[in-house]
Amino acid sequence: DEDGSIGSLSTASNVSGIRFTDFGNGTYLIEADGASPGTREDLLDAFLDSELIYTTRPHWSGVLNGTDGIKVVAVSREGATGNELAPNNSTADGTGGDEDTGIEIAVTYIGVTVQPLADLPELNSTSSIVQENLNVSSFDEPLVVPIGNLLGMTLPDDDGSQSLSMTLTGFPTNAQDLSFLDSLPGVTTTTDIATGTVTISGTNATAVLQVLATLTVTLANDDDRNFVVSINGTTADSNGIDGTTGPELFALNHTVIVQAVADTPIIDV
Repeated sequence: DEDGSIGSLSTASNVSGIRFTDFGNGTYLIEADGASPGTREDLLDAFLDSELIYTTRPHWSGVLNGTDGIKVVAVSREGATGNELAPNNSTADGTGGDEDTGIEIAVTYIGVTVQPLADLPELNSTSSIVQENLNVSSFDEPLVVPIGNLLGMTLPDDDGSQSLSMTLTGFPTNAQDLSFLDSLPGVTTTTDIATGTVTISGTNATAVLQVLATLTVTLANDDDRNFVVSINGTTADSNGIDGTTGPELFALNHTVIVQAVADTPIIDV
């Protein structure tokens, strides 16, 4: 596809009488040695049935049918030469249309279906530390916590085939602001300071994570209470397959430690 080879072939073990050559770019040659055609055919059959391994590209899933599948070109060569070999393209000899009777080629395609498997999101860290009032003592500086960035949520599968939906709870209900700084088409968000709840969802997990990274919460002045953001959600993968896998459930937590900062006293004389 546009990203290169979707997978690769390899052998389970070295098989006597079989030569396996990888030419790169998804092209391979398998040859059999043997005293007779029957022996060579048996070797190839046994090898193809049990020794050949197809490994997909990481996180790839989908369906390849017809000429989009794995192309197999089988070549057989006749050992006879000279008068022992039937003449090329001879109607009288029954070889009309056969431009080379010493070789025959058959082409077929193997369909490939790789079921998707949803990957679960992960957090870069389970906790972070911030300072009350942005570590300012002389006046109440609003503390804007870039919680989306601090979460550092990632998803191994970044090809856009996974959906992602989650609810985040535990934000301070006395916060000054709870909002996303950015938005993207196909990503739905809600924020509710009164309940300390945020929701975000979309069919493209990569886009969801981009928007999530812009989530901020502005704490109330002089608020040095720690809080725990609990994340509960689902993800599913539908890459190239009818229907989807999942949904897979996940639950994560991130603790925000708000370090207290003493205010500078004011003396009225």
